[in-house]
Amino acid sequence: TIQSVTNDGPVDEGSPATVTITATDPAGSNDPLTYEWDFDNDGTYEQASSSNTATHTYADNGTYTVKVTVTDDDGGSDTEQFQVTVQNVDPSLSVVGNQTVAEGSLLSIPDIGTFTDPAFHDMPLNNTKTFSYSIAWDDGTAADTGGATIDAMGSRGTATQGSFNGSHICADNGTYTVVVTVTDDDGGSDTEQFQVTVTNVAPTVDAGEDVLVLEARTLVSSGSFTDPGDDLWEGTVDYGDGSGVQPLTLNADKSFALHHVYATYGTYTVTVTVMDDDGGWHSDTMQAHVGLNLTMPIEPDVAGWTMFTAFNATPGGLVVFVLGVQPGAGQVKVKGQSPVEVEIQAPKVVAQAVVDSSGKAVAMIDLFKYADQTVYLQAFEQKPVRQISDRMTIDVPPLPTLEIADEKVDESAGSITFTVTLKLASDREVRVNYATANGTAGSRYDYTTKRGTLKIPAGATSGQIIVPIKNDTKHEEPEVFYVNLSRPKNATLADNQATGTIWDDDPVALRLAAAAGRRTAADALSAAQLAAVTDEAIRRWAAAVGDDAVAGLYAVNWELADLPDNLLGRASANTVSIDRDAAGRGWFVDASPWNDDEFLTTHAADELRARRGGAAADRVDLLTAVMHELGHVLGLPDVTGRSDDLMSDSLGLGLRRLP
Repeated sequence: TIQSVTNDGPVDEGSPATVTITATDPAGSNDPLTYEWDFDNDGTYEQASSSNTATHTYADNGTYTVKVTVTDDDGGSDTEQFQVTVQNVDPSLSVVGNQTVAEGSLLSIPDIGTFTDPAFHDMPLNNTKTFSYSIAWDDGTAADTGGATIDAMGSRGTATQGSFNGSHICADNGTYTVVVTVTDDDGGSDTEQFQVTVTNVAPTVDAGEDVLVLEARTLVSSGSFTDPGDDLWEGTVDYGDGSGVQPLTLNADKSFALHHVYATYGTYTVTVTVMDDDGGWHSDTMQAHVGLNLTMPIEPDVAGWTMFTAFNATPGGLVVFVLGVQPGAGQVKVKGQSPVEVEIQAPKVVAQAVVDSSGKAVAMIDLFKYADQTVYLQAFEQKPVRQISDRMTIDVPPLPTLEIADEKVDESAGSITFTVTLKLASDREVRVNYATANGTAGSRYDYTTKRGTLKIPAGATSGQIIVPIKNDTKHEEPEVFYVNLSRPKNATLADNQATGTIWDDDPVALRLAAAAGRRTAADALSAAQLAAVTDEAIRRWAAAVGDDAVAGLYAVNWELADLPDNLLGRASANTVSIDRDAAGRGWFVDASPWNDDEFLTTHAADELRARRGGAAADRVDLLTAVMHELGHVLGLPDVTGRSDDLMSDSLGLGLRRLP
């Protein structure tokens, strides 16, 4: 018989509820009892055990009927029902940290809120779990709401996890406290907040295109500005004629109108400024070309033929263009017409042009002879005589400049080509005289004298001068000569001299010293023996002149050859040849080339002599020969008059020289 039922309710959803049964059996206290538990009263017992205490976790809040049956070992039983109250638990919310964004820009925040909730979906209960969110952006707009996403449905002992995103455009700068709330389907909620700092964005002004003002010197134009912020704006304009800064009316669509009457002809810079109520501002300018009725559509880079356009002339008529180099009062006489008063002293008629149907007359005027000067131009109609433009001031650009570049070639190249460059193309042929001149190189042995006139065609920007080079077999230091430019026509000289450098690329050879002794039977040198010595030779040069200087030595091509005439080695460009048997005397191939143990010092600091009777005594030192040829690759010449120098052009037996 069930005497009592107790539970620890009410309990939280997702947490275990503990139920305890007290039962007795008249047959005796020793009869075993079995307890069966139907926690959702669906007719199915979820648990059965000999313990009178059981736990169960409910997925959702509510009041649940629990049925318990107690059975003894003889089949006698008793059943009771009771209720367990499960209460809702609020979700737990976390939000992102503080954010910063520019006004008018979209602030998009993935996972703006993440949350957990101990409730979960339980199939026997057939319950559902949903969550909603609210994001209040603190800027007067309605809160964003929606359903949150369940990222991972929970289970007994594991909380349900969810999240939701947020995005918003903040219309104005400031600091806003964003309040985020998540609510479960039973009304439980949690709220967190963070701050968004919205920075101000200055307006951007477009003052409009440059304007040609042809009627009554009155500027009529328009422009606009943009600003992503929900601001208030003020505008000003300076028309550039000394009238000062004036208020400018800004329209609701962020446009504005420019209207101004200029007192005199000229070109004026119009500056428009717009400032927002947070102190951000921006200015833009445009040019008002007032009343000239005369323009130069393309400003030339060099003096020459230049296009000019006159406006507001009579269609079908003839416009005359006059030019001079001094401003002031002047007259132009036109055949059959009264003299025309102009604002140029001693004016000359330089062009005429027929007026088209739009009232424009276009003329090409040659300003070549006015290079690097200031000239003045006006236009008037011929019949009837009528001035149609103000005086236009023109700063004529200079003539193009000529430059000649230095050049370097090997002696075997046959010729050296000098390039003369015209900095800007001209509409005329450019000429310049040239002539070679001796330096350390002479025209008798090293190059052929050249003189003449170089012509650069109109529209081209360069020409070439080719000077023949004489080759010889004499080893020499680099030598130079010069090409001089003079008497340019239709250009000026920016650089009138180039240096030509002739590099000697003849092979240089190391010979066996004349007093080297008699020939002996000698073994031929192998490539492996040579390679072992070249590494040490490069290391020693690196110690003398630095690692950077010897970097190119690792790319030297080495070859073993039967060299003639007692030659030990020969260097040509990047190739070094070594005689196979040291002109018949045999090489001393040092097994430990990193030290000089086989040699003794002498009176000369850079020369060592082989120990008497040693292996190096009657042989030519291979290391010295290799270091000598590498010296040539580094650009060092043979040294004469010093027999103890590494770069001496001869080497005797039993000697080692150091770099």
